[in-house]
Amino acid sequence: MRRVHIRFAFKSDLLLKSSVPWRSHVPSYDLDHVTLGVRHLYESAERLRRETGLRSHEGGWLQVMPTAHRVIPLPGDAFINVESVIDHHAELPPGVDAFRTWFEETTRRADHWMTWNLRARSHADLEAVAHRLGGEVVTSPGARRPDGTSATTVMAPGDAGLTWARGLPNWYYHEDMSRLTHSGSPRRVIHGGSPTAAHPRGSPTRLPSARAGGDGRRPPVRPRAGGGSWTPG
Repeated sequence: MRRVHIRFAFKSDLLLKSSVPWRSHVPSYDLDHVTLGVRHLYESAERLRRETGLRSHEGGWLQVMPTAHRVIPLPGDAFINVESVIDHHAELPPGVDAFRTWFEETTRRADHWMTWNLRARSHADLEAVAHRLGGEVVTSPGARRPDGTSATTVMAPGDAGLTWARGLPNWYYHEDMSRLTHSGSPRRVIHGGSPTAAHPRGSPTRLPSARAGGDGRRPPVRPRAGGGSWTPG
């Protein structure tokens, strides 16, 4: 019996919505990070350590969004952001304020998985993502760390209304992996204590259709056609 080998691939002309001929390059993406939203940053991070053995370290606070996070490194340079609102009273632009309200209401009852994000292996692949989804490649400052340093993050498509609000990931590109917020951490899951069975984590029923930029990991709020801002809906 003759064996038939089938190769699955994306045609670049379909992927880029253009008339360019077939290309052999098939982009590969890696997991960058997922965000676990919590009400109390430090208590939740400590509870995770007790229940799962996963330790976290300080990730910093965001300059535009009123949130901060701790980082749990995972194999392959991926990581979990344990994130919480830290300023409940700051005066914010409407779109950012709507995100804060959504985050607070979602995490008031329990911890929730909020977003997932992939990593492009080249800047060209990131540009292709932006083109395919009708966005752009955005460069923005990362979170401020306790030592005063920050990183610059490159991402696409730059509009959460095109990604998280539709259940899709946002994409990132790191030219220098050592500059990630968890650089210097062992490339393995860090355990501590005696892990027990983790409680099941729920997931939000609705994502906000935009999140503000400025933290390096949040696409900026984009205005709707005709004015206004993206808000949870």
